[in-house]
Amino acid sequence: MFFDEADALLKSRESAPWTAEVVGAFLAGMDGLRENGAFVILATNRPDELDQALLRDGRIDRKIKVERPDIDAARIIAANALEGHRFVTPGTGTAFIDHLFSPMHLLRDLVHPESRNHHHFTLAHIVNGAMVVGLVARAKSLAFRRDKATGTLTGLTDADLVAAVDAVFAENKDLNHNYALREFVETVAIPFEETRRNRSAMN
Repeated sequence: MFFDEADALLKSRESAPWTAEVVGAFLAGMDGLRENGAFVILATNRPDELDQALLRDGRIDRKIKVERPDIDAARIIAANALEGHRFVTPGTGTAFIDHLFSPMHLLRDLVHPESRNHHHFTLAHIVNGAMVVGLVARAKSLAFRRDKATGTLTGLTDADLVAAVDAVFAENKDLNHNYALREFVETVAIPFEETRRNRSAMN
């Protein structure tokens, strides 16, 4: 059994007491599943919100974290998404990934209250595999509509892929990215500040 967005159904009973009945029933239902040959997979981008009883041994035993793709992994995903499509203009490739990871796509500028260092939270910090595949699909749609309007078959080009990135950036500028922002602070900003303090102490 696969449950996507598991945090919506199985939220921690400490933070959301009204979920106690649902979580309790789910835990009871999991008992004996192994004997029946069944197993449960939960997917979430908010593991911190899951009820901790779910994660104990004997229930959800294995925890697998799917990291966000770095620029090299994003290129591989993009190449796979572009491969084999006749609508793609020869020579079109994964150069748009550099544009996707460009620091110019600034979502938030965080300033550390003590050091006054600027930490730039960009589109690159919310990239995932689905976004990369979606960019290729969006670019194909842009190219198709253009070719239909002009009556000239040009196919998908690098310019279409760049335009797709710009469109996704514009859509994300005003959205709530609290989870990714917290991840950015924990994995990028805080380690940077700690390294800076350690270097200052050594000098």
